[in-house]
Amino acid sequence: MPLHEFLRAVTYGDHEHYSPAASEIVNVFDMSSPDGKEHFLSPILLAQLDRWSQQSTMDGFVHASDIYAYLQGLGFHPGQIHWALERLLPRNLVESASKLREYPAEESGSHYRVTSVGSYYVKRLIYTFSYVDAMVVDTPITDPQMRQQIAEAHLLTDRLERARVFCQYLDSQWHALSEQQLSFEWPAVKKALERDVNRITRRISLRADGEGA
Repeated sequence: MPLHEFLRAVTYGDHEHYSPAASEIVNVFDMSSPDGKEHFLSPILLAQLDRWSQQSTMDGFVHASDIYAYLQGLGFHPGQIHWALERLLPRNLVESASKLREYPAEESGSHYRVTSVGSYYVKRLIYTFSYVDAMVVDTPITDPQMRQQIAEAHLLTDRLERARVFCQYLDSQWHALSEQQLSFEWPAVKKALERDVNRITRRISLRADGEGA
């Protein structure tokens, strides 16, 4: 089975549209507040935990105080950070040390590390059109003008254009973080998404030309 078909089956299940309650896939662009830069909080958290895991002397675990200090330094408030961790933990993108016996009970819930699943999200999954195409309908859009352009779409050509608009919207929300040196870089993700969208667009065009001939 091609990867995009497998991702679609896992993402949508028996539903026509992505349902966060029913899907195994997490929308890492979701947010808890009208703060547009929060779209990137979960990807930044996952990418930074992945970087820390390579330096940690505690099996990849990082103390919660370091996580909060780092993210608050980027302008996120504690409520946003707590919300992100609480979403990622039950979906196995992040795990706490409570699973490990070598950590005392009073310390086990205050250490976190990224899982292989969480790493896959920020290294591969969010770079694909298939993922963004599903998440776009579940992501709050803070810009009213952009919200009008990101509408229901059924034809693949319309969904490709919607993905382009969504990328433009996320571009505008990235400005608040663009001067930071981060483990996660939205511009790199956008370039990969654009390549994927262009590849699919060319394939549609070639198919149409073949049918026309």
